[in-house]
Amino acid sequence: MDYNPKIMTDIFNKAVALHDGDEQAARDWMAKDNDDFNGHSPLSTCKPYEGAVRVNTYLTEKLKHKNTR
Repeated sequence: MDYNPKIMTDIFNKAVALHDGDEQAARDWMAKDNDDFNGHSPLSTCKPYEGAVRVNTYLTEKLKHKNTR
C-alpha cells in the first residue's frame, strides 16, 4: 500500500508541532535516520501503512509528554 495522504498530513502536522512550528525542522526530522525507528527515517518507516500508524502513535506520545512539561 502506498502512503495514505490523511495519515501523512497528520504525521507532518504533529512533527511540526513537536518542533515548535518549524516546518523545515519537521521535514529534516522526517528524513533523518532515527534510532527510535531501528535506524530508519520516520518517512521511510511510513511505508507500509502499518509503519505510518507507528510513526503517528510515536508522535502522539511525544507531543503528550512535551505538553505536560
